[in-house]
Amino acid sequence: MSIIEIAVKRPLLIIVVFTVLFIFGTKSYFSLNYNLLPKIEIPTVSVSTVYPGAAAAEVETSVTKKLEDAFSSVEGLDKITSTSQEGVSSVIIQLKSGTDIDQAERNIQRKADQVQNDFPDDADKPVVNKINLEEVPVIKAGVTSTKSPRELYDFVDKQLLPILQNVKGVGRVTIVGGDERQIQVNIDQNKLKSYGLGIGQISDVLSKANQSFPAGSIETRDQQLSIHFDASVVSLAQIRGLIVQQRPGAGSIYLKDIAEVVDATAKTTAINHINGIPSIGIQIINKVMLMRSMSVNRLKRNLKKYRPRIKIRL
Repeated sequence: MSIIEIAVKRPLLIIVVFTVLFIFGTKSYFSLNYNLLPKIEIPTVSVSTVYPGAAAAEVETSVTKKLEDAFSSVEGLDKITSTSQEGVSSVIIQLKSGTDIDQAERNIQRKADQVQNDFPDDADKPVVNKINLEEVPVIKAGVTSTKSPRELYDFVDKQLLPILQNVKGVGRVTIVGGDERQIQVNIDQNKLKSYGLGIGQISDVLSKANQSFPAGSIETRDQQLSIHFDASVVSLAQIRGLIVQQRPGAGSIYLKDIAEVVDATAKTTAINHINGIPSIGIQIINKVMLMRSMSVNRLKRNLKKYRPRIKIRL
């Protein structure tokens, strides 16, 4: 009996078969993970070096050329391209297909560290990174609110980010811009010298007091030194009361005796705008695949929960 005869004599059977196929096909379609772009492995490594205040020609001769010479012997090398701009050197190392990118990155990092000894004193350490298309954010959002800038930053950092980081498929969530709280310890150099102390002792005291706020940058201005560090779990009174040195028979020297501790805002390193409106930017990168649609949909659903309290523009 042919298929045509079965279809004519038993139409109900054919209807059931096609109905089952339609149901399973529809279910499979909506549960399918797909990428708008295929996963592509690009065996390419970038090396960036900052040389503050140097002209492009000086960057080329003092930094870029030395890096190019060092990288010319990298195994699997295909092509080297470089750009020297005022204050910045950028070298791109393209490797042959099939090259172990992780091993090549380690070799390039080792060679960059060796060449650094020949750099001018003002040049920074070369930064080596693999070029990875999967590091492109799948969502860029801007957050605005009637809250104060610092309150909004704390809300995004302490409440919104942990929830987004726990969404299935999310690899990393970063904040761009905003007013981040920062405790600044402004040290009076004259008082520091009068007590016979050094800046290293102050930095050690702050670092050992609580590992959650290690000392950060040190800035000099008008004979004062400022040490910046994260202060998410400490009070100003605790910091001011830190003992810098104990002297037998002469009492203790406290941090408040030689420095001013202030609750301030971190230096702005990035500014984010959405349609011309100042905001805090959120960049979300997938863990496994670029532009996985299901992860994006989950993220959008989580972001919508906060829209009554804050404005989120995707």
